[in-house]
Amino acid sequence: MNQKPGTKVSVVEARPLATPRVSPQAIQERKEQIRLLQGMVRDLLIHGVDYGRIPGTPQDSLWDPGASQIIGSFNCFPGERRILKFEDTDEKISICVEVPIISRETNLVVTTGIGAASTLESKYKYRFVDNPEEWGYDKESIKTLKFDKKKNKYRIPNPEHSELLNTILKMSSKRAEVDAAESLPGVASVLRQMFTGKAPKTRETESPQWQRFWGEVTRLGYTEQGARQKLGVASMKDWLSSGRSLDQALDILRSGEQPEPAEPGEEGEEGYIIDPDWLNESLEVIKWTEDTTKTFLVSKYKVSPQGTLADVINRLTHDQAEEFVKEIQQKLKQSELFQ
Repeated sequence: MNQKPGTKVSVVEARPLATPRVSPQAIQERKEQIRLLQGMVRDLLIHGVDYGRIPGTPQDSLWDPGASQIIGSFNCFPGERRILKFEDTDEKISICVEVPIISRETNLVVTTGIGAASTLESKYKYRFVDNPEEWGYDKESIKTLKFDKKKNKYRIPNPEHSELLNTILKMSSKRAEVDAAESLPGVASVLRQMFTGKAPKTRETESPQWQRFWGEVTRLGYTEQGARQKLGVASMKDWLSSGRSLDQALDILRSGEQPEPAEPGEEGEEGYIIDPDWLNESLEVIKWTEDTTKTFLVSKYKVSPQGTLADVINRLTHDQAEEFVKEIQQKLKQSELFQ
């Protein structure tokens, strides 16, 4: 290093970076926090207001009002936008914006989002008009224009291109907020479940509770499949949804006895009561026998077929039972149409 005579140089001793400590307790607290936040997001958003399907897209997506709801529920607010790219020519206006999301408690940036918009997008690039001649098109030029039969209008390049600057800026800013909201902890996964109807695949061994249970199952000499067969369930979550606990399952595995079927009407925390009189009358109308109904439930929801129809129904989760009721109601409506 070249140095002028008499120049003082300060030497700072390099210190190793601290390694973040991760404990099982911290992981559990983080998972519980994310679970609560996901529940909050799911309960907060309203279809058609905060999210929905944009024409031409395959599924629902988050809208700007929903993004604002999520950001506010995390006790945060959008900070000052920063324009990352701006282009304004005769051919197009293009803007890319970054928006920080700031915590109200710490006043620190917790995440950022990026959004872009351009006048080359179809909804900005064209306009539909009744009479292109009013916009300077002659008869020969009109023949080359696209005609929308549904709207009964001609599509022309947007003549108000230069007036779209504010619109493009606002749209890129809104998209940046949506991107930022989706990057908050746990939001992306719950939105994916809401929009696709598919929950992420999980294992029954994620928590210490499940690890303790399966460890004891192994110590007793059972495989996971063997334990489920002994208990008469396709999944241990089916066992829990019937109102029974993991400790009860272990007691049965230790004793070698067969489990007693769940009492009719018994339900777990997520139970859903189905009126048996209504169900019997409905099954008669749609001409479903008890065996037909059990086969349907076992095939669709992967529950154990052991016991009566009431036993099988009691193994359904709240959402499954509610879905089953809607299925029967739909078939009742169909049967009425053919009467």
